[in-house]
Amino acid sequence: MTLKELIAKLNSFNCEALEDKEVVHCFVSTNAYGYKEVVRDVVYDAKKQKFMIECENPEQYHWDETALVK
Repeated sequence: MTLKELIAKLNSFNCEALEDKEVVHCFVSTNAYGYKEVVRDVVYDAKKQKFMIECENPEQYHWDETALVK
């Protein structure tokens, strides 16, 4: 995903009802456990030419994919 694509997706959620909601990164480990980690910052790694999302410590988390709004 490019920065332009990410910004477009984030802008689609830009509304008063969601503006104060916490942003988390969710992922599944290789042993199939779900985790979430709170996004702390976004930085650009000039050497690797990639944007990086810095997050806090992951905690185990189960999310309901049927409730996701895209």
